[in-house]
Amino acid sequence: MEVDGQQHREVERRAAEQQGLAAVTDALAATRITEGPPFEDICPIAYDGMEVTYGVPEGSVSNCDLLVDASDPLVEILDDLAAEARRGAETWPLR
Repeated sequence: MEVDGQQHREVERRAAEQQGLAAVTDALAATRITEGPPFEDICPIAYDGMEVTYGVPEGSVSNCDLLVDASDPLVEILDDLAAEARRGAETWPLR
């Protein structure tokens, strides 16, 4: 019985990984992060904040260079992944 249970969990884990990968792929296809207007304020690292750099196929985008839209699909999913990693959650589909 345990072997069957382990196999079932492995199948579920793989399905979740595929679903998570598809979500990231879809977000990459839909992102408009490189089209944001220039960031014209003081970069958060100047006052103990964080600079966040998002990797995209065209290169990378920093929140100190462009105004990053928090509702962009790629930003949302990457921010969710980062939050899950910080919490140490073991339930995220990409694990």
